[in-house]
Amino acid sequence: MFSRFKNNVKVTKDVGWLMPGLEVKRWFFLIFLGSVMIVLGFMVLANVRPIYWALEIIRKAALILPSNFLAALFILIGAVIFFK
Repeated sequence: MFSRFKNNVKVTKDVGWLMPGLEVKRWFFLIFLGSVMIVLGFMVLANVRPIYWALEIIRKAALILPSNFLAALFILIGAVIFFK
């Protein structure tokens, strides 16, 4: 399966599914994105106000803060949530 990469790169069995062209990463991303959209849809349907407040705060921050700073802030917050 990975014979064309065998000479160039040593790949362990655990990370072999990360190789280019297997489309596994795309499906993980699509499953994650779909799950987030479903949860947001149910929150809007249930009229959960903190979602609207959070989106409003993000919109106001995007108008005030420089985009590079805001992007770095979101990346940092996402990394902390992901690795915590």
